[in-house]
Amino acid sequence: MMEDHVMDLFGEHFEEWMDNNGVISGGFCSWSETPSLPEDHPEHANSLEANFESAEVAIELITSDGERVTITLSSGIVVEKSDNFPVKLMDELKEMALKGPSKVHLSEG
Repeated sequence: MMEDHVMDLFGEHFEEWMDNNGVISGGFCSWSETPSLPEDHPEHANSLEANFESAEVAIELITSDGERVTITLSSGIVVEKSDNFPVKLMDELKEMALKGPSKVHLSEG
């Protein structure tokens, strides 16, 4: 099911692109800009609820050199990226997203 969202973002040739570039999926995760406060904080429960409500599903991609990028699937925001993630691969991801079914402009938030 999540794979469908990946294909919606990057298009049908995404898996081929991964194979050709030695990129693997680090899996899917939940990502939110809203932090969860420590359990001993009085607002912990409220922060968990806010975090859950604002969370998006993201995919982590890992190069053969261990460089990583995490991209939200619904909004196409790059939420985490290694300092040395290859520019060429990032440019190709942006191009695939623009040409993909959802026509999303990846932004590096």
